[in-house]
Amino acid sequence: MAAIDTDSLLVELGDLDHIGQLARLRRLRAGGASPLALLEVAARLANDLALAALVGDALTGPVDDALAAAVGAFLAAQSETVVDAVLDRLAGPGVEAEAVVATLEHAIAGTSLAQVRTTCLIDRFLSRHHAEAHAASLAALLATCERALAAAGVDGLSLARLARLSAAGLERLRAVAPDRPALDARLRALADAVLAALDRGASLNELRAIKSFGRKLYAESSHFVLEFLQNADDAGARRFEIRFEPRRIVILHDGAPFDVRDVVGVTGIGQSTKLAGQIGTFGIGFKSVYQVTDCPKIASGLYRFEIVNYSRPRPLRAPLLDDDDGFGTVFALPLADVGRERITWLIDQALAIDPFLLVTLQRIRSLTIVNAIGEGRPARQVLAAAEGARGARLITREPGRARWRHRVVEAADGPRLTVAVQLDDDERPTPAPSDSPSVYAFLPTLEWSGLGFRLQGDFDLKMDREQLRWPSPKNAALLARVPGLLAQLTGEAVAAAGDEAPRVARRMLDVLPASSDRLGEVYRASVVSGLAAAFCDVPCIPCTDGSLQPPRRAVAITPELAPILGDGPLDPRLLGDDGAPLHVVDKALTPRARQVARELGARTIEVDELVPLLERCLGALADGERPHAPWIPAPLRALGRATLTALYSLLLAELLRRERVDPRGAEALLAALQALPLIPDDEGGLRRATDPLTRPCLARQELRDIYQGTGLRVFVRRDLDPALEPGRRGPVRPLLLRLGVATIGPSELIRDLERLIGRRRALPGPDAPALPGDLARLGLIFDLYRDSEHALIRRLVTLPLFPAQGGHLYPVARGPADRDGVLARGEGPLSARIARLYGDERSVLSLEAGTHAAAILERVRAPALDLEVLLGDLERAREQLRGAALPELAAPPPIAGDDPRARLLEIAGILGEAAGQAPAPLLRRAIA
Repeated sequence: MAAIDTDSLLVELGDLDHIGQLARLRRLRAGGASPLALLEVAARLANDLALAALVGDALTGPVDDALAAAVGAFLAAQSETVVDAVLDRLAGPGVEAEAVVATLEHAIAGTSLAQVRTTCLIDRFLSRHHAEAHAASLAALLATCERALAAAGVDGLSLARLARLSAAGLERLRAVAPDRPALDARLRALADAVLAALDRGASLNELRAIKSFGRKLYAESSHFVLEFLQNADDAGARRFEIRFEPRRIVILHDGAPFDVRDVVGVTGIGQSTKLAGQIGTFGIGFKSVYQVTDCPKIASGLYRFEIVNYSRPRPLRAPLLDDDDGFGTVFALPLADVGRERITWLIDQALAIDPFLLVTLQRIRSLTIVNAIGEGRPARQVLAAAEGARGARLITREPGRARWRHRVVEAADGPRLTVAVQLDDDERPTPAPSDSPSVYAFLPTLEWSGLGFRLQGDFDLKMDREQLRWPSPKNAALLARVPGLLAQLTGEAVAAAGDEAPRVARRMLDVLPASSDRLGEVYRASVVSGLAAAFCDVPCIPCTDGSLQPPRRAVAITPELAPILGDGPLDPRLLGDDGAPLHVVDKALTPRARQVARELGARTIEVDELVPLLERCLGALADGERPHAPWIPAPLRALGRATLTALYSLLLAELLRRERVDPRGAEALLAALQALPLIPDDEGGLRRATDPLTRPCLARQELRDIYQGTGLRVFVRRDLDPALEPGRRGPVRPLLLRLGVATIGPSELIRDLERLIGRRRALPGPDAPALPGDLARLGLIFDLYRDSEHALIRRLVTLPLFPAQGGHLYPVARGPADRDGVLARGEGPLSARIARLYGDERSVLSLEAGTHAAAILERVRAPALDLEVLLGDLERAREQLRGAALPELAAPPPIAGDDPRARLLEIAGILGEAAGQAPAPLLRRAIA
C-alpha cells in the first residue's frame, strides 16, 4: 500500500472543511493508501463524518479477517460518540453484512468492562440490524462460557465476557455451574463492576437532554406507568403491579431480570435495549419516572441500585421490599415534591388505564393497582386477560365485574400488527366508543383515525410517541395490511358464530369503515380503499334468503327497486353476467351497512339502471306475451299490482324529473318506455302503447263487460285501471296516459259499432257482427246508453241494434211512416189489438230487448205501434181503397192480407173502439 506522510497530510487537511477532508481521504484510499492509516488521520482530525464514511467504504465488500480485526480493534479504542457515528453509517446501504458483523464482533471483543456503554451500543446495533448473526454469536459465547466454567471454574470467566450474556444466559450458567456459590460471587462482582463503570457524571448536555426529553415527551406525569408496562411486557412479564404508598410508588413485574444492557439503558440516553418489534425505540422511555421522582431505585436480578442525578447508578445493599411476592423486578419511586392532590390524580389515572392494553401487550395477563393511600378510591383493582367464548379475548376488572370482549387477529409475519373488534355481552361485534383510542403503538396514542375498531402495530411514531409519523413507508405498509386482517377477523367471527352468523355479519358491517365516515385521510386512503379486494371471497353479506354471501355474489338493490326485483337470488343473466346466482342484500340493513356492503364489492342496482334492465327482461316480448324466462325476477314474471305500482312510480318520477330539467331526455325516455311492453292486459300479457288498435285501454266495468270476448278491444288489467276506482290516486294513470293509453267511453263504443255495422239497415240477429254478439251484451249496451247524453243516443238509434218481434235487429223508426225502423210497443188494450192486426208487418221492439231499450226509445220519442201509426198507414192507402172492389184490392198493410174483408172489419172495430178513447184530432182523422 502507498505510504502517507501523516503530519503533512494533517496540515493539508486542516485547511479543508469536513466534506473536503473526506473527499481528499477517499482519493488517497483509491490511490492505494492504507485504510487503517486513513482512519487514524480522520480520528486525529476529529472528523466523525469522514471516519464513519471510511469505515463504511472499507466494508462495502468482502474483507479478510485481518482487516476486520484491525478495523474492529480501531473502533474499540474510539469514543462512544465516534462508534455511534460509525454505526449510523453501517446501518445504511452499500455495506457487506458479513464484513460488518465480523468487524463489530472484533470491536466488542476488544472493549473492556470500563467501555460497557460502547459494548452495549455495538451489541444493540447487531441485535437490530443483524439479528440472526447476533443470536448465533451470543449462543456461541454462552457455549464458550459453559466450557470455560466446566474446565477452569469461575476463574475461566472474565467479567467482560459475562457482561455480554443476557439474564437468561447467566441463569443458564448458574444451572450448570459445578460451584454455584462461587459463580454467584462472580456475578455479584460483575454487577459491582458494571455499576462502577457507569458511575460517572453525565455531561451538561446529556443532563439537559434528559430533562428536556422528559418534559417534552412526558408532560403528563402518569405516562411513566405506561412506560413501565411496555418495559415489563418486553421483558416477558405475565404479571404487573403498581402500588401507591404514602411516600413512594412501587412497580413490580415477573419478567426477565435486568442484565448489563438494561442498566446501561436506564442510566443513559439513546441506549434502548429494545429489539425491532418491541415497544420503545428512543431509549428514553424510562426517563418519564423523573416526573414523579428524583431518585428511582431498582432491584432486578444481579442489580440493586438507585439512580442519582439522572444517570449515575449507586449500589444499594438493603432490599427494596421485604417480600417481592415472586415478581423478581422491583422499582421503587420515592415521591418527589408532588402534592396530595397530584398523588390522587395519579391514582385516578392508573385506575383508568385502558383495559385494551391487555390486548395490545403481548405477554402481560394481569395488571394490579394497589392503593394504600385511600382518598375514597378502591384499595385494589385487577385487570385480567383470558380467552373468552368463540375465540374472543376477555378482559375483566375487579371489583365491579366489568367485562370487555374483543375478537383479535394478528399478522402472521412481518412487523407486529393487530386488529381488534370490540364485542358486546352477546359476543357480537360493536363499534368501539368514539372517545376511546383507536390506534395503538403497543401503548395508546392520540392518533385520530375515526375507525370503529382498534388497531395496534409497530408504527413509526413522532418524538412525543403520541402521534404516528407521516409520511412513513413503514406506517403505510402496515395500514395496507389492515383490510386483509379485517377480512380474516370477519371470516373467523362468522365461522365461530354458528346460528348467530347472520347477526354477527350485520354487526360487523356496522364496525367496518365506510367512505362516508369521518375518517383520517390516511386511513380512508389505506383502509377503506383496500376492503373490496380483501373481502372478495369472505361470506359476510347478509342476504334476504337468510344466507351469508361473499360480496362478489351479493347484489344491493335500492329500497325502491325491491318490489320490482324481489328478495330471491337474481340470475346473473339479469345483469348481463354469468356464473352463480346473485343474492339480494338484506333489506333490513341500515343505509350505512348497505353502503359498506357495496364498498366491499357487492353489486348495486340503482334506479337509473331500471330502463336497461327492463329492456333486457321485456324488450324481446311480443305484444300480449307474458314474461316467462326463468332468469327474469319473480315479481316481474308475476306482474303483481304492488310490483307494477312501484315500477310505474319510479318511471313516472324519472319522467317528471327529466321534464323539468332535460326535456329532450324526457322525450328519449318516453320513447324508450313506449317501445317496451309495460302495460298488463286482462289476459295476463304485456303490451306496448304504440299501436292504437292493440294498445290496452282504460274503461269502466260496464264497457269492459260489453267488449269481453269480442277481441275488439284490449284493456288494462282491472286491478290497475284507475277508471274502475275514480278516487284512487297514484302513478298508474299519469304514466299510462303518457305512454299513450286511451280511456274509452260510450262515444268510442258508438264508433266501434258504426265501424262494425257500417250502413246496414237490418241485422238478422245480435250475433251477426262481433259486437253486440248476443242479446246479453246487447242488453249491456242499452243499459250503458240509457242515461247517456242525448247526442250519443241519437247516434245509437240509427244503428240496427234494436230487436223486433221476429228476431231481426233494426234502427229505431224515425217516424210513424218509417217502415224500416223498429217501433215502440204501444200501451193498453187498443195498442195490443193494433199489434195483433199488424202481426209481423211492422217491426215492433221485442219484449226480449228489455226495459233499457224501451227507455232509450222513449228518450228519443220513437213512434209506438198505436192508433196514430194505423191512421197514417190507412191515410197512405186511402187512394187504393176508394171505389175498389175487395177482391181486386191490393192495398198495403194493415189492409192487405189473406182476408182483406176481415181485416177491414177489424180496422173498423178498432176505430170504433178508439172513438171513446182517442184525442179529437185522431178521431177527425179516423172519420176522414
